[in-house]
Amino acid sequence: SVLLAEGSPTRRRALAAMLGQRGYSVTAPPSRGEAMVFLRAARGRAMTLDAVVVGWPDFTDTLSEDLFG
Repeated sequence: SVLLAEGSPTRRRALAAMLGQRGYSVTAPPSRGEAMVFLRAARGRAMTLDAVVVGWPDFTDTLSEDLFG
């Protein structure tokens, strides 16, 4: 299971698809803030995360956003 904390919807969708194709169960909240809420809540549960993937700081590549967004 992987928690994906990525602010860009385009990169989040691409990373989630790539990880999913490799057999990972991906949780991808719509914001980094919500990923932190999820992570804090998971601490108190019997939940195992194999990885937490944190995306790049906010940067918009308008060409990519137009192509994939």
